[in-house]
Parts: sequence; C-alpha cells; structure tokens
Amino acid sequence: MRLKIGLLQIAALALVVAGCGGKTERSSGGGGTGGTSSGGAGADSGPTDSGGTAPTVACNLSLIASGALPQKGQRQVDSLAIAASADSFSIAYFEKNPMDGVSQDTALVNLPDNGQLGSVVRNEMPGCVGPAVSRGSAVTFDTTGSAGLAAFAVTNCSGSGAGAMFFALSADGSPKSPKTASANAFSRMEFGSHALAPIGVDRFAFAYRVATNAAPNAQLATLTGDQFDGDVSVLFGALDAHDVAISTSVSVRGLIGHLTSGMELLQIGASDTDAGADIQKQLGIQPWGAVAAIGSRVAVMLPSAIGLQYQLFVGSSKSAFAMGTFKGAIYSLGDLAALGDRLIAVGANGKSLALYRLNNATGTPATIVTSVQKFSGKIGTEPLPDIEQVAIAAARSTVAVVFAGKGSPGGWALFSCKG
Repeated sequence: MRLKIGLLQIAALALVVAGCGGKTERSSGGGGTGGTSSGGAGADSGPTDSGGTAPTVACNLSLIASGALPQKGQRQVDSLAIAASADSFSIAYFEKNPMDGVSQDTALVNLPDNGQLGSVVRNEMPGCVGPAVSRGSAVTFDTTGSAGLAAFAVTNCSGSGAGAMFFALSADGSPKSPKTASANAFSRMEFGSHALAPIGVDRFAFAYRVATNAAPNAQLATLTGDQFDGDVSVLFGALDAHDVAISTSVSVRGLIGHLTSGMELLQIGASDTDAGADIQKQLGIQPWGAVAAIGSRVAVMLPSAIGLQYQLFVGSSKSAFAMGTFKGAIYSLGDLAALGDRLIAVGANGKSLALYRLNNATGTPATIVTSVQKFSGKIGTEPLPDIEQVAIAAARSTVAVVFAGKGSPGGWALFSCKG
C-alpha cells in the first residue's frame, strides 16, 4: 500500500549532511586477476574433475578471471553488492575492523570486463556499540548505465536516527561526495545487495527495512540522483519482513520479501513505483529467495531439495508462466540476474559455488538439466571461503559474481557469456 506521508517521511529522510562520514581515501586495487577455468565443469554437462575445460559453446560461463577484493589491513568484508554500468561493474561493501567490531569503512571499487581492478575508494563511517546496528550495502546504475547510486546503512550513533549514506556514481563507478539521510524515528535500517534498482534516467527505487517505535516494516522510496523525490510506500501490507529485494526492467518491477513467518512474498507492478497497486503472490515457506526482472516478466528463485527452483511470472497473472529446477545441491544462498534473454543463477553452499543458465527466458524457456559450471574449494586460483554472502550482476557478454565468508576478505570472479 502507499502512504501519503511525503512531508513526514521525506523530511525525516532529508539529505541533511553533505560530504559527511569522515575522510575519503583512494588506493590501488588488490587481489589477483588470475584464474582460468580450473575446477570448472563442462558447459551443460555437470561437474568434471579439477582442471576440466568448457567447450566453446554459446554462453558457456567459462572463467575469465578471479581474485580477492581489496583489503585494508585485516579488515573483513560485510554487506557485499555488485551492479553493472554501461561498460564495467561496480562493487560496494563494508570493511569492518575485527579488533574492535566497530570501526568500519565503506568501499567502492570498479571491475572492468577484463578483470583489472580499479582503485578502491574508502570512506570512514561512524561506528558505535549497541544492539541496534544498521547493516547493508547496495549499488545500481540507471536505465542508461551512465549514472549510478550506492547506498550504505548508517547506525544511530549520534542520536539523529538510523538511515543511509548515498554516493552518486559516474559511469566508471567513481563516487561523488557522500550524502546521509536519517530519521529520528528509525532505530535501525537494514537492506540487502538488491535494495536499489533503476526506474529511469538517474532515477532509482530503494527498498529497505526499518525498525521504529511503532513496528518494523519494509518500505519503498524513490530517488532522483541522491535526493529523495516522493512519498514512501509500506510494503507487504505492513507485515514485518527480515529481507527485501527489488529488481526492475523497463516495463516491470518485482519485489520479494522474506517475512518473519518464513513466507516468501512476491509483489509485481509497473516499473514506475507510482503506477498503481501491485499483484501479490505467496511463494511458500522458504529460508531465502531471489528476484530478477527480465523483459516483461519477473523471475523468482527459491532453494529446493534438489537445487534451485525458478518461476517466471507475466504481468498480472498469479500463476507462473514457466517453472523448473537448476539441479544440484541444497544451496544455503543464491542470487539471480538477467542478461539479454537469459537468466543467470548462482547458488552457494559451504565452500562450493555453482552457476546456471536458462535460455530464452523472455520466450518459451529452454530446458536445462544440470549446472553450467561448478567450483569447489577455489575459483581459478582464488580460494573459496565458507560462503555467507554472494551477489551476481550481468551485462554485455560478462557475468560477475562476488562472495565473502565470515572473517574472509571476500573475492570476485568474471565469467564469459558470449553468443
């Protein structure tokens, strides 16, 4: 539902601090560009022995390069996100100091399709000890791919309330001065790697979860650049949601929420968030879910006992147009991205990661039986941690995956999807 509380909420979330957050620094990127398809599997053929080589078929997701994320000292990666611009990828994450559990920097780094990391831009963030710690980072680019926005959750350390720090991004991922929005009514803000999505030229939708004195709930706002520009919607009928993610195409928007009941709830509407009521669909009790808009359809992915189940919805239909399963392990987390008329999925479990491809997702989807690529222990020369975070983005003929585990510096990998 949409609440006409623009002055109340937007004033509370006014961008009140420009250039805040302490010192910003830029340093050269770390991590290797190494790795070929060591440990990969043959395209559409299931797993092979380490060192297997993928045949040259269309979009075989063969490994281009992999490496570690730039790391400041022994700081650990948290709240990892990635998005595609017109010509590269931007990675956003927090670096937390394990020594005190409080000190933290935001980090933004550009990843071109050739795997040569750019310099990392860090910004010091205020940190404090307390039970209501905000958490989350997200990044996206507009419908032209030339302007972007990154968001990092801000903890209520100063008494002005929780909120988010926003960085407007240029086409190459370079950030402008940060701006912070906070609300006294917010004791905590949380959002995931897909909290931001494009809805126009330099215009974005922002889906997040807040805790207030009244009740916690998921909300949807819109921004032009790094400025809020309209009313705020309360999502999922004000039911409490642990997580929320948004994905958009030119014609459709999908929102998925993981409710406290364990239910995965999907909302589908027009890409323009002011275009009217959404269609709501219950997806059942699941530990997690992922969403991706592709053409006029919304794809969702849920874990199953035999892999990853996908469903494709069209417009206002409450029944899935198509569904199937990417067969594999029981995955503890995963993510989904659209690339042309294909869906690319990633699933992770322990120190293993698998990539899947669904062809013709905008038409009649082709049948896929097994994974395209599987990795265990490492991707190329980059070790895989016990993965607790994974995110995917795709553009041009390249798929990018970022991952991190508890206490790990985090890593990245690029895959080819030509043809």
